[in-house]
Amino acid sequence: AVGEAPRPGDGVLVRDSTGALYFRIYRQRRPGAWEAHPVNDAFQALESERDGLSVVAVLVGVPQQRWG
Repeated sequence: AVGEAPRPGDGVLVRDSTGALYFRIYRQRRPGAWEAHPVNDAFQALESERDGLSVVAVLVGVPQQRWG
């Protein structure tokens, strides 16, 4: 949901400083700093400050069927 505040462990859609979008898992670190971890371990975690991240939306439900 757009405008929803993320909680640790939530799936989030994030945008980095270049405008690229990623689906990641939100992990709180210290106050004001957080990380966006990939579902696939072959990719690197993103850091809110280093990568200029902003949360675009929070996943609040999972469809019972495939989207495609």
